[in-house]
Amino acid sequence: MESYVDEKGYPRDLKVSGIFYLCSQLNTAVLSQAYYLRRTHMKRIYYLTVSLFLAAFCFTPGFAEEQKESDLGKVVVTATKNEVSLKETGSSVTVITSDEIEKKGKKQVIDLLQEVPGLTVSRSGVFGGAASIFIRGNNSSNVLVLVDGVRINDPIDLGRGANLAYLTTDNVERIEIVRTPQSALYGSDAQAVINIITKKGEGRPVVTVSAEAGSFKTFRESVSVAGGADGVSYSIGISRHDSEGISKAENKSVGSTPVIKNSDYEKDGFENSAITSKFSIDLPYKMNYTLSGYYQSAKYDYDDGAEADDLNKIGEHETVTFNNVLTQYIFSWWNHKVEYGRSSTSRRDQDKNDILQPVNDEAHSWYKGVASQAEWQHDFKIGEIDTITAGYNFYHEEGSSVNYYYDGGYFGAAEDYVTSNSYLQDAVTHSVYVHNHLKLFDMIYHTVGIRYDNHSEFGNQYSWSTTASIIAPVTKTRIKGAYGTSFKAPSLYQLYDSTYGSKDLDPDKGKHYEAGIEQPLIDDTILLSALYFYNKYDNVVDYDFGTSKYKNIGEVETKGYELYALINLPFDLSISGSYTFTEAENRATERELARRPKHQGSIIFNWTIMKKADLNIVYNYVGKRYDSDWDSKKMESYSTVDLKLAYWVNPNIQIYTRIENAADEDYQQVNGFATPERSYYAGIQGQLM
Repeated sequence: MESYVDEKGYPRDLKVSGIFYLCSQLNTAVLSQAYYLRRTHMKRIYYLTVSLFLAAFCFTPGFAEEQKESDLGKVVVTATKNEVSLKETGSSVTVITSDEIEKKGKKQVIDLLQEVPGLTVSRSGVFGGAASIFIRGNNSSNVLVLVDGVRINDPIDLGRGANLAYLTTDNVERIEIVRTPQSALYGSDAQAVINIITKKGEGRPVVTVSAEAGSFKTFRESVSVAGGADGVSYSIGISRHDSEGISKAENKSVGSTPVIKNSDYEKDGFENSAITSKFSIDLPYKMNYTLSGYYQSAKYDYDDGAEADDLNKIGEHETVTFNNVLTQYIFSWWNHKVEYGRSSTSRRDQDKNDILQPVNDEAHSWYKGVASQAEWQHDFKIGEIDTITAGYNFYHEEGSSVNYYYDGGYFGAAEDYVTSNSYLQDAVTHSVYVHNHLKLFDMIYHTVGIRYDNHSEFGNQYSWSTTASIIAPVTKTRIKGAYGTSFKAPSLYQLYDSTYGSKDLDPDKGKHYEAGIEQPLIDDTILLSALYFYNKYDNVVDYDFGTSKYKNIGEVETKGYELYALINLPFDLSISGSYTFTEAENRATERELARRPKHQGSIIFNWTIMKKADLNIVYNYVGKRYDSDWDSKKMESYSTVDLKLAYWVNPNIQIYTRIENAADEDYQQVNGFATPERSYYAGIQGQLM
């Protein structure tokens, strides 16, 4: 081993000598601090990160000159089912890269999405509360959510929606949000698409570890390993999130009802574990096989509803997905892909008696939805100017549920568990599609696609769409637009529930168009864009109070515009801002749809300081909106400010602090459900190579 002193006994490198001295002090601090933390929850984070910190800090020779920046934000796959440059599609797409995720410090996918133009987040309490999203005013259940191409919309959910409350940003490479309807490619539910793509390993093995602690006794830990060589790549990430939480129900006195301070409400705890994995190998005959998997398991406390505390109500949520993809390049102009994926969503609710509800009427319920999908996709290239994509898709969904309560002899029933509802049903959809992507002179891009779906219950459905993107050669002005149709199949609950369902239901049908313009200025230092959108939904499945059944009675219209600006300033400063105006109306009642604000916007400020630190500030504004279809008064508008300051100690270690709701705004996303006050978090993240 090389000596760190010269022949006279002096340090060869004063920096190395100083680091070794600091390390000796750190080791002393480690031993003493472990003694004090041995009985605390913090011990888990402590031991996880200390070894990483010492190894990377003590044995790294210097600081990085600059951080690597990802170019993935310029590539999108969801809008065409093939990798294309963002400029090549007329669809409205937002790509959130891993670099942006790291700079913002957001740990939940739902927190990132609320900054996307045209998208509104609605949560019935944080730390496990149900999370819904509305894109351009459409229903939250009309958004198709994918993880590595696998649908995670819950087949047994009331409207076959996806609950995004438990999706973490750990080991995520990018998130693609397509606001333009995509039924011509994906069929039902795809009036907007969110595709979460996990990381793929490459190069020498890299172990990444992070740990965070903060307000509400919140702790997060994650570890991942990724690498690849000689046609093999791998990536796996594991994360854990625990929090004491806050009460989901927010108390307000009503009439003569006694006032209980919100701080006296029971805290609703939350714990969530997640695992993502991806393995890829090159095979003979120009083939590649990729296996990806996702596992999530959460347990959380929740309350009876708005302003209604419950001491013993517990929920559990589990999602498991896997996807097998075999790709083969037959000729330079023809490749095909065979894909089989499966997702399973399980939910359990349990409500025991407590001092607030002493009557012996315990309730329990189980829900399980399983979806299998298979697809055979072919891509035919005509030189560099045209790509024809054609494929067959098979989708099978099934769901089961059991709801029962312990009657205890009340209501004349036996003193035993009473089943109120249970069923097991399924549906099958066969689909074929063709999509064409034309590129001319690196200036004109045009897509057109059509899809045929055959559903086992309601029969046939056709969808089509077309988009255009035209770039002027000198000014680089980009004009884009899209027009097409969409549909949403009735959910299993709406079709088969013994009390409220109806097998006579037809799918919702939508017509859509949008047009926009983008203009870069001063060598792409500034980007300005504006877009108008219009959506009309007919035959919408809705609950009919007259017959107590679901029927095709709804008619919805949404329209508005999105504005966006990005300015890159000297000294690694960037500022972006967006504003969305949305009018969403139930045309039958001529009333605004609930939880869709007319005005919404965000401003994002990012400053990379001397290549060693990042300051990120996010401002979000949400305007007034109704909370339900029966409200006579709108909920108040609100603004939030979140910030993160990160510092690279060396190329392998980053320490950071985050402040959420820095202005301590008192607000609600759903009426009667609490949101956190100003909260503080600090963490460390590093890599071992």
